[in-house]
Amino acid sequence: MRERRSGTPQDRGSATVRTSRDESPAIDPESHTCNKSSKTHRLGSSATSSPSVIRVLLENSVVRAAVSFFVLLLVLASIIFLTGRTKVLSSPKLGHGPGYYATVLFASIPVLVALSVASQRKYESNERVVAAAFAISIAGNQLPRVVAKFGAAALAAGFGLATRPAVHSSKSRDYGAGKKRSEISTEEEEPGGRGNVQEYRGPLGLTLKPLAFLSTFFLVAVLLTENFLVWVVSATYKPGQDSPYPEALQDNGQIVVTYLMDVLGLTRRDAQDLRDAFNVQWALVSSAVAGALLGCELGLGRAKSRSMWAVGMRAVLALACARAVRGISFILTVLPSQVQGCYRHKYPYPPPTEWIDWILVGIKPAARGGCNDLIVSGHATVTSILACVATSVGDNTLFSIAVWSLLTLDYLVEVLQGFHYSVDMWLGAIITSLIFRSLALVEDIHDPEPKPNFAPLSSIKVTDVFAYGAPAFLGFVVLTVTNEATANVWIVLYMVAAVVTQLKGMAHVSRNVLICTMYIALGIYL
Repeated sequence: MRERRSGTPQDRGSATVRTSRDESPAIDPESHTCNKSSKTHRLGSSATSSPSVIRVLLENSVVRAAVSFFVLLLVLASIIFLTGRTKVLSSPKLGHGPGYYATVLFASIPVLVALSVASQRKYESNERVVAAAFAISIAGNQLPRVVAKFGAAALAAGFGLATRPAVHSSKSRDYGAGKKRSEISTEEEEPGGRGNVQEYRGPLGLTLKPLAFLSTFFLVAVLLTENFLVWVVSATYKPGQDSPYPEALQDNGQIVVTYLMDVLGLTRRDAQDLRDAFNVQWALVSSAVAGALLGCELGLGRAKSRSMWAVGMRAVLALACARAVRGISFILTVLPSQVQGCYRHKYPYPPPTEWIDWILVGIKPAARGGCNDLIVSGHATVTSILACVATSVGDNTLFSIAVWSLLTLDYLVEVLQGFHYSVDMWLGAIITSLIFRSLALVEDIHDPEPKPNFAPLSSIKVTDVFAYGAPAFLGFVVLTVTNEATANVWIVLYMVAAVVTQLKGMAHVSRNVLICTMYIALGIYL
């Protein structure tokens, strides 16, 4: 999903496009022709110069891909050696056929593409950072799970400390310390000089950050409602509560995937091992949060014209809308589960008759779904929205193809295991992506506060470490030692803390608490 939102219309419609090297031929975007004199000069200079063999080889994309491949193998081998275990190549059955290793190599191609994008200087910094976060997360997933969770918490705390606003951050670094933002004309704010363009505000005349908080509460309300509806569907679908249980519907997608598995000689366990090894959902969390949102905040490459608050609010609203569509869909038409006898293992039988008992059962978290097939897949909505954020800010075609290819592999395993029908995954990806694109206008909502100057790391105090580190590492403890019900309580407490700190004027601390809230929520529900 490629999307460009950088620069003004005047900048985007300029007569020439800057290439990665000064000696490259000028390109006319209207005629798509190259300047012949520039091309002749470049060929002449190449003939007279004698670059080293290593430089010539490294300029070849195939060679760079091969080098990236061997670097990845070395990294994975080192991690496997240090941890004494292997996720990628381990399986309970002894001996693997060529189909298994072919699948491993094929599934590694998107990771190699991400490494290639991250390592080449010709790409913008926003492209490289997002791609690097994606690849590093997959490599780090070979470590024990608790280490990966701790690393994510440390990254959240480090992000907060590194982006602390300077003391006088209320005045923009671009406009000088002598002018307040309200005194700056629209022509000064718009590099293209569009003139008197009215600032776009959202519903109720609110600006960006208040709407971001409201959108977060909207998402929480949708998720709580959906959680109750999952119980309602399971309790009212009588055929799924007693044997003989209804047969699952014919899933042509699952039939095709099963056939391919037989051809390759893979078992369901092999497929799940591969899925666990790459752990695409957490790679997407890293690329979307640690890569994309960090790139927006630091103004990296083409992401400098985008706001972290705006991109985050767009993602939250898109996810809330997709989950609302999901709830309405599975409450309208009830489909039988592919797991027979689920109800009696998960819910009270017979269903309670008192309304208070219904409510008490319905408010219990159903992070793993109910006992019916739920259209649309919740897993697909969450991972698709993360993919949309990563590819939108990363803004690189090769990386976008890599992300969606590896995510497709994750969906195929989900279908193979019978967790969802293939139509659930398909609709989840398509609906969520379309909603995200339709909400592009959200990023035009006015933010009265410019991007702040960042305080130097040398100025970090003990109180800063506590303010930004405590929420992150408390979240790590919640994910490590508590159950889902307790984690839900902590999510609510974090939301309250975010509101309180925002009302007290500590917007940056409040943002850090929200990021830690997302860290806990994704750790539970992803």
